[in-house]
Amino acid sequence: MESKRSSGSGAGRRGTAGQRGDSGLRRRPSERSEAERTARAGSSPRQRSSAARPRRDAEGRPQRTGARGQQRPTSRTAPAQRSPEAQARARERARQVAEQKQARRRLIIRLLLIIAAIALVIVLVVVSTKLVRDSLAQVEVNTSAPNPADEFREVQCTSEMLDFSSAYSGRAAGDPVNFTATLSNTDPKHPCFIDAGYDHVKVIVTSGEETIWDSQKCALGNQQEMLLIGSKQETQISAMWDGIVSGPDCTGTREAQPGTYHARFYWDNKEVTDDMVFELIAKPASDSE
Repeated sequence: MESKRSSGSGAGRRGTAGQRGDSGLRRRPSERSEAERTARAGSSPRQRSSAARPRRDAEGRPQRTGARGQQRPTSRTAPAQRSPEAQARARERARQVAEQKQARRRLIIRLLLIIAAIALVIVLVVVSTKLVRDSLAQVEVNTSAPNPADEFREVQCTSEMLDFSSAYSGRAAGDPVNFTATLSNTDPKHPCFIDAGYDHVKVIVTSGEETIWDSQKCALGNQQEMLLIGSKQETQISAMWDGIVSGPDCTGTREAQPGTYHARFYWDNKEVTDDMVFELIAKPASDSE
């Protein structure tokens, strides 16, 4: 029984030693990760930042390192200093480019000026053509044959067209006296019309400062009477005074006495005939009886 136990315990020890040997040779994954974290945690932040920063050369450019940490020369090198001839050629090229730009600008400006001049010429030609056409049309209108109807159409008589002359008949005091006015149209082409009613044409007889008779106040004849006077033609109008001194308001009834009297024709209150001076004489005794 003792021998079995010893042998059993020996076997147990060998098994334990074997396990220890295996654990010494191979680490478990949890033990490796824990060891790496411990090693990383042991390094300082300055060491980590210095290890992460790339090395730079004298000009501040980062340097490349090889697989073993050796520095590699950068591919960029400082530009080589150009020779004076190269600099002169560069300046000459820049000058030529500037001159070409200026030449293009001048060419564009010239083209724009030419286009503007052409447009201005076109506008002037159009305006001149329109003015010439209008002038020719006006000349044609002015030189065209006049319309006979317009040339000889009737117009209203004016004082410049008419000539007035007057006459009277009758000399006995108390008897009627007839006054006649002759109207002559002097216009060579146009007939004219005139209203000869008492609203426009009247005869006034006076003696000194006294108004003896006014045909308009006495409403002699028609109030309106249109007369047409042909070109170079004449017509007559007449007014008869009954020999009664009616006064300025046509209310008197006494007969006119022998003496000197004056009569005038008026057209629209404008005197148009010369002063007619006439003498009234007394009736013979046989007539008065």
